[in-house]
Amino acid sequence: MGKAGRFACIFTPMALTIASLICLIIVGLGGTNKNNSTYNSLYFFRANTTDINVTPGDLNIPHNPLTDAIINQTTEAAKDALDVKDFYHVSLWNY
Repeated sequence: MGKAGRFACIFTPMALTIASLICLIIVGLGGTNKNNSTYNSLYFFRANTTDINVTPGDLNIPHNPLTDAIINQTTEAAKDALDVKDFYHVSLWNY
């Protein structure tokens, strides 16, 4: 096992460290150029807000058609008033 084992034990962590640094640089570049589609597709987190809904059970309100209608209308009105987007992309430099 001598030299081959020693080489493997030194080379493997070094290669994985270099690979992780390269990945961090690539993800760090994401979101820096709005005109480049490749950079814009790299992000840390993507929040999908298309199907946000609130049920009466979430608010401890009795479940009936009237409260369902009121909650659905107020949820849609709040989404329109606050201009909630469908997706939010969070990268290192912006969102």
